[in-house]
Amino acid sequence: MRILQLITDHRRRGAQVFAADLSEALASRSHDVAVAALYEETVSPLDCGQASVLPELGQRDRFVAPVLVMRLARTLAAFSPDVLQANGSDTLKFAVAARVLARTRTPIVYRNISLASRWLRGPLHRSVNRWLAHRPDHVVSVSHTSRDDFLLAYRIAANKVTVIPQATQVPATGSRKVGRDRIRAITGTSSGRVLVHIGNFSTEKNHEFLIRAFGEILSALPDATLLLIGDGPLRGEVSRRVQDAGLMDSVHFLGVRDDAREIAGGADALVLCSLVEGLPGVILEAAARGVPTVATDVGGVGEAIANQLTGVVTPPRDLAAFASAVLDLLNDEDRRAMMGRAARRRVDADYNLDRIASSYEALYDDLQHQLRMT
Repeated sequence: MRILQLITDHRRRGAQVFAADLSEALASRSHDVAVAALYEETVSPLDCGQASVLPELGQRDRFVAPVLVMRLARTLAAFSPDVLQANGSDTLKFAVAARVLARTRTPIVYRNISLASRWLRGPLHRSVNRWLAHRPDHVVSVSHTSRDDFLLAYRIAANKVTVIPQATQVPATGSRKVGRDRIRAITGTSSGRVLVHIGNFSTEKNHEFLIRAFGEILSALPDATLLLIGDGPLRGEVSRRVQDAGLMDSVHFLGVRDDAREIAGGADALVLCSLVEGLPGVILEAAARGVPTVATDVGGVGEAIANQLTGVVTPPRDLAAFASAVLDLLNDEDRRAMMGRAARRRVDADYNLDRIASSYEALYDDLQHQLRMT
């Protein structure tokens, strides 16, 4: 089968990383897979294994730039995929427009990665997005919460929206020593508890809350360290907050890292305090390496974490509860180890990339069957 995966760009964010991982898994099964990015970014292309990585289509545009539509239509004509998968963000509008321009019947799968209703801005925006939401042949939501929200926001037929969760590769062996060695090289110390946060520096990731919570944690555990992996528009503001709070010696800004997963594997816990999420891949990536998560209960977080078994879920915006949950976990090594083992087993059972790739294969086959029947 020929499969075209459309992503916004090659930045190492959740939707893009999963699309790259899925493409690698599908290509390893002898499918002809290509990955196309809409926008040019000053980053190296994602590693997609045996899948082809096509040149970026052009410059970022807040609307449906005609030049990008034409280039994507040409890509559709040249590659002639059996399925086009649009992975979150801007990809759906370009996929729909390009399919019309290319005059192809290629089925479109839209991967809904978040809570759609949280991004709607007024009646006109809602109407346009509702029209777009009815254009793909099938919608995949990453969590049951995301699916329910999508159905409510866009009034789409329930049988057109399926839940196929986020997934990750589960290492054959634990990688804690590798991760710990990298953390030691970064921080210059081998002692103290280490927390890691992976995410874009944007409003929805709620770094301001995290910094305030870490201040409380540091008061009780003065040798604790917080690693912030990622980049984004609010990085400068977050850095100023860290300076103002006098936390610069304990908070490390690592930027975008190719080895983020390995670093997470060396931490004592992953922390996540987002305002909105679909089903965070970083929770699964940490769990696959035996690391539990403390996270606020938004979107599909409660589906990714079995509360008090593979991690801890706290009420959104409750700083005291979040800081207390982190401290309790950091102060109990046996509990952390137990949760880490349980988290790894659960990811291997429910969120293993190989099994999720099989779910996508079955969906693509079904769409091809439907196309042949029409």
